[in-house]
Amino acid sequence: MARARNDLAQANGIGAINWRAGTADNNIALIEGQDGGGSAEDRGQIAIATRGSGDSSPQTRMFIDSSGNVGIGTSAPAHLLTVLGSANTNIINMTAASGQTNVTMMRADGTAVTCGVDNSNVFSCS
Repeated sequence: MARARNDLAQANGIGAINWRAGTADNNIALIEGQDGGGSAEDRGQIAIATRGSGDSSPQTRMFIDSSGNVGIGTSAPAHLLTVLGSANTNIINMTAASGQTNVTMMRADGTAVTCGVDNSNVFSCS
């Protein structure tokens, strides 16, 4: 069941949608709007939390700060997209049904760098 709530765990929480399973206090996920902090109350941020196996409460998994920076695995994104994973894990996994898997990154001047892995598992950038 999804329901709006105002009994927020974060001191700077100002509103949330909370999903519960079973008992009323069994929170399994939430999306929470938060005051961006500091003395000004005109900045907002959003935390998205889910409860994993072994967690006693939902943990923040994705975060959008008041500058629009997005953090996955961190609530302090330093860039437009910051992804923080555990040691020895895949942080980003891209799979193509067949053929080469590519990632294209754009420079500020509009030129592109494309990196990929071909069918022989050879990594290259151009």
